[in-house]
Amino acid sequence: MRPPGWSGCLRFSISRRSLLPFPRNPQFTTGLPSWLNEDSLDLSRVPIGSIFQQSLSANEDLFRDGCKLLNSLCHGGRVEAGVFLLGLLRQNSDNYARLTAIAEALTAFPTAATVDALASELLRVKGSNATRGYLRRIIDTLEHFPDNIAQARILELSSDPRIGTRFRRRLQSIAFGTFNDW
Repeated sequence: MRPPGWSGCLRFSISRRSLLPFPRNPQFTTGLPSWLNEDSLDLSRVPIGSIFQQSLSANEDLFRDGCKLLNSLCHGGRVEAGVFLLGLLRQNSDNYARLTAIAEALTAFPTAATVDALASELLRVKGSNATRGYLRRIIDTLEHFPDNIAQARILELSSDPRIGTRFRRRLQSIAFGTFNDW
């Protein structure tokens, strides 16, 4: 049952790992699900099924929002969200706009499996005007991963001739800690 004055949705502002509803008014927060209270949103308890459905949508806006939500859930410790993002990477193998959004969302899932998947993408996708943004996003994502997870693979990729010269130079600058602007 919705409280009196309920408009159907709450306004949220993003704050690191939680979403805070505004304004704080007890009449709007009574009867909320257990994962949502007047102080925060518990990302470890948010139902994830509808977010999975949203990220499978043919609608680009819903898809991007779904990826952003999956990224937030990864930050909140939801491993299944990261695994789902890895699956989306394979499902959308020819849509570079979607792949870019997925690679961006994967920044919150720094695992060896993610490094392997992104490295495979660097080797699979040929550099062109259409793919340049996606390839840059992959490298940016790898750059933000901890060294113990990504460093060896970045070093390996930095000398692979199947990767374009500019991308190899960028990978070398990451591997050796030198500043090299795009």
